[in-house]
Amino acid sequence: MISIGIDVGIHGAVVALDRYGRVIFYADCPVRPGARNRKFFKPSEMRKILVQWIDLNAKVFIEYSQAMRKDGRAQGATSSHKTGEGYGLWVGIVVGLDMPYDVIPPKDWQRVMHSGEPGDPKKRSEAVCKKLFPDLPIYGLRGGYIDGRGDAALIAEFGRRMIK
Repeated sequence: MISIGIDVGIHGAVVALDRYGRVIFYADCPVRPGARNRKFFKPSEMRKILVQWIDLNAKVFIEYSQAMRKDGRAQGATSSHKTGEGYGLWVGIVVGLDMPYDVIPPKDWQRVMHSGEPGDPKKRSEAVCKKLFPDLPIYGLRGGYIDGRGDAALIAEFGRRMIK
């Protein structure tokens, strides 16, 4: 069985793992630029990413969307809306393609995948991802961690372990 993890944010990604936990595919969430540095999802491109897995015994694991807190402040309305929009689009596409899926709350996959790693969730994801998926490019051209790819890979690995 192929396990597909999806980080639903505007900077999210999709990662597919084979039954041994090896990365066999990854893609950043397709977006297009808009006015005032805003980005918009491209649903037809999102669908193209998943349609290739329909007949290949794949299960999709989608991160549950929720407003986040950072430094004691609530996430802004625009970013909450974008995350919710991405979540709804991914779920709709998966359902429309009639693919099996589960929705995974962030705390569930993080509790399992971050086990034993100190620090904030992004740093823990980065450390675990480097260990589990050394061939997955999780750093951008400027050296910054691409957390959408890392989280998608860890969600896929969490799902793969659930399948086993």
